[in-house]
Amino acid sequence: SGSEFPKNRSKVPQDTFGVVGQLSTAWTRMKKAGQQQLTLGDLSGRTQVLSKLKGVANSFSISPNGKHLAVLQRERKVGSVSPEEFMILSGVFDMDADMSSHGNNLEDNTVISKIDSHCQDTEVERVVAFFWSPDSKKLLYLTASSNEYEMYQKTRGMALRCRWNVFHLNSGTTQQFPRFSPSTILLENVIPNFEMFSRSMTFWSPDSESFCFSGKLNIMHPTRSYAEVLEGAWVQELHSEMPTMVVEGATYVVWSPS
Repeated sequence: SGSEFPKNRSKVPQDTFGVVGQLSTAWTRMKKAGQQQLTLGDLSGRTQVLSKLKGVANSFSISPNGKHLAVLQRERKVGSVSPEEFMILSGVFDMDADMSSHGNNLEDNTVISKIDSHCQDTEVERVVAFFWSPDSKKLLYLTASSNEYEMYQKTRGMALRCRWNVFHLNSGTTQQFPRFSPSTILLENVIPNFEMFSRSMTFWSPDSESFCFSGKLNIMHPTRSYAEVLEGAWVQELHSEMPTMVVEGATYVVWSPS
């Protein structure tokens, strides 16, 4: 004789479902209209609206030291252009601080890259993923040309040429590294879900001076005047122009924790 499911279960108030449904509907309308809000909350239940976001698809990531917030806003497509803005907010995580300097205006913060609705350059690079360095002083982000990225989204399975970039918070400068084709695992699994993956793994070295990745890269042969296409796991040191292959044929690589 198996145990019976308890009959004296506490009932959920009927109006709870109505409230949830109303909230869900309202959220759907706000999302479609690009009216999402970035809100700060603490354990006591206090909340503070940092800003209203313009995008219909937004991604964000807090730096390891908890002092900076990277935000990527993607707006609704205008003609052939998909506007986006990639920025860093700093000093907005104190619930008792005066928010008047930030208010509802994200433009007061550091803008790393931006594509506006008037852009006609199909080769302009858009941000597809980003990762904080362990020291919170650098932001590693992956870009691809707008035209190629649009084609990739419509035709999954095609190769996508990307480029790693590193933004340095202290100097406000950006390093660009050679174009490469990400491995299938990186392209189809990690990049579309980078916010989730960034919480459980890292491409960064513990000292924040190198990062790793997997994919194909054109490398000039040292003794011949032609380029070879090499595939595997690579390590890119920030002070070097070209990465170094560490494992040939590898399809996925991450850095071990310190």
